[in-house]
Amino acid sequence: MENLRKLLLDLGQDAQLASEYEKAPDDVIARYKIDAEAAKALRSINLEKLRELSGLETLRTTHSSVQAYE
Repeated sequence: MENLRKLLLDLGQDAQLASEYEKAPDDVIARYKIDAEAAKALRSINLEKLRELSGLETLRTTHSSVQAYE
């Protein structure tokens, strides 16, 4: 589940990727080669399952985002 872990970390660090994920999550999920079980957990925002699959025990949501501007 390294791809899932990478996607979750990238979403937290890359405002452009987060924006793209909001608009077209399936495209981002496919690009990261996320398997069906993890994709389902992402789409349903199942935090328990995402923690289990990614190994990111401290995974939390903030209900906000910070965007970088150049």
